[in-house]
Amino acid sequence: MVLFSVSLIKGNLRKLSQQRFTGDAGGLTPQQPLDPRELATVVEPLWQIQERSGIRVFHDYMPPQFRQKIAPEELISTELSYRRHPALAGLGRYLHWLCQPRQIAVD
Repeated sequence: MVLFSVSLIKGNLRKLSQQRFTGDAGGLTPQQPLDPRELATVVEPLWQIQERSGIRVFHDYMPPQFRQKIAPEELISTELSYRRHPALAGLGRYLHWLCQPRQIAVD
């Protein structure tokens, strides 16, 4: 789970030990995060997932001193280049799925 990884990497051990993966009020972390594996089991019977991409796939993992050395345009360009990479897309802070309804046969 992505929020598990971010909490571990950032040293939020209290959140991790309490199994509290929700965001704090006023922040951008989802208040009720969903496990993408569970969501896929609910979505896939009726929807076909056409594309999957991650949003902020590595930005949040970078120490601030490294982030400050990179121009914002370069950071955005690199994020966009790797957002669909199979090894990185699932690490995104947010996941974006493009879904299309499945054709359901009517008898």
